[in-house]
Amino acid sequence: MDLATAAALMVPGDLSLDELVRRPSWHRGAACRGRGTAVFFPSPGDSLAAARAVCADCPVQAECLSTAVADPGLQGFWGGTSERDRRMIRREGRTPGGTGAGRARLSDRATA
Repeated sequence: MDLATAAALMVPGDLSLDELVRRPSWHRGAACRGRGTAVFFPSPGDSLAAARAVCADCPVQAECLSTAVADPGLQGFWGGTSERDRRMIRREGRTPGGTGAGRARLSDRATA
């Protein structure tokens, strides 16, 4: 399918074609791909267990977490972490996927 056809098939509310083209390649392998977004953008006080379960076995969790930690404006549940988890990772100076004491491990975060 060419870009003009893809653009013609998009409906209002979909991501723009430009947004789709610029997505990182790791998005294609994400366990959350094709799922609804509600579980990853819970209301305050809602459980994060469902989102954590999806991320637990995701083959691109490290890439997702790295992206989320690098972008403080990113909202929702990404890379197995909540916004609160990522603020803590940034504040403590941990690095996703790093080594040693500075490494951000998902087991370090509090469960919600």
